[in-house]
Amino acid sequence: MRPADFRQRPVVYLHLGAPKTGTTYLQGVLSHNRDALRHDGLLYPGARHTSHFLAAQDLLRIPFNGYEDPDVAGAWGRLVEEVRSTGGSALISQELFALASAEDADRAMDALSFAEVHVIYTIRDLARQIPSVWQEDLKNRHALSFAEFVRGLRGDDAQPHGLIELFWRLQDPVDVLRRWGGQVPPERVHVVTVPARGSGSGLWERFAHTIGIDAGRYETDVPEAANRSLGVVEANLLRRLNPVLAGELDWPTYEQWVKGFLATSALVERDGLIPIMLPAVEYGWVLERSKRFVMDLADAGYDVIGDLGEILPACPADDGVHRHPDDASDAEQLDAAADAMAGLIRRLGKPPPARPIPTPLPDEPTTLFRLGAQQLSHRHASVMWLRRLYRLGKRGISRMRGVAR
Repeated sequence: MRPADFRQRPVVYLHLGAPKTGTTYLQGVLSHNRDALRHDGLLYPGARHTSHFLAAQDLLRIPFNGYEDPDVAGAWGRLVEEVRSTGGSALISQELFALASAEDADRAMDALSFAEVHVIYTIRDLARQIPSVWQEDLKNRHALSFAEFVRGLRGDDAQPHGLIELFWRLQDPVDVLRRWGGQVPPERVHVVTVPARGSGSGLWERFAHTIGIDAGRYETDVPEAANRSLGVVEANLLRRLNPVLAGELDWPTYEQWVKGFLATSALVERDGLIPIMLPAVEYGWVLERSKRFVMDLADAGYDVIGDLGEILPACPADDGVHRHPDDASDAEQLDAAADAMAGLIRRLGKPPPARPIPTPLPDEPTTLFRLGAQQLSHRHASVMWLRRLYRLGKRGISRMRGVAR
């Protein structure tokens, strides 16, 4: 631990993201080791696992996915007060902070004026970021095709989707750190590069070095820190499902059943997932954009942990083996839908004992069916969701073809 005893002010590390750079993993490890970190002199504040998320929404004054969580009001102030009253070093980590305007950042720095603030930004090469962010957008109710997404990122779309501006606001390290660095000297702005695949140096080791702790002292095999990726087929199934559910579920319900169960459990556990990868034809403009990032970050004089060269993607050979992220057949998606249905049934558990079905009167079978469906919809909303998913796979595939493409 850095010797905070010799400083006049406590040290507060503010980790801004970016999303999909191992932030879920890092936050899971930090949360799991909260007591051990506190014993070693580093506070990871918040009574709930969502405390930092709520604080970011409060500071930025934004809802998430249109949902106004009643716990947001005052969450930033509560987190700051916990840090202030505890004293010593502390770490706040949430990707939404990367969305902050310069004015939002100034307000954050004013609130933390009692401390020496260090800003941390984790960064990964765009060739891995673009597919990861696209599938994460699908988990958050969107239905944009990968081709549309990339066309907007390239700047070839006259009227790009709102997700394009959001992507660059979160993923452009030069812009993010310019907004946050107005009151922080460059030596206190830390850029942590995510190691390339197969690298011997891990992200946790680099992050721990940045905040001055011994990485080996903490447990890192934390199941709740995993954020597994969808495959090509599963991502396209979710992209077709989202328009069907649009307007029917509030965000907490969608988050629990679609994002929390379907997208991060049932679908990612399927065998033979096809990795979502950036097509080789897109590497040219991605490499040029990445080179500009490297030059601007180096010129800014920030503290770099890792190697900026790691954010320069290496173009793979176009061997024809990898699938385009939008390339998933109806039959493949139907199989995935069946697996999702089975997973949901297992999640719901064993059904109650079957009751005798009354014999309908000859002249009112339709009335009885409607009554039964109405009772089912009120008592078992999750089963009704399953029926909708089944209809999507069985009959709605052709109807949704236009949406998917």
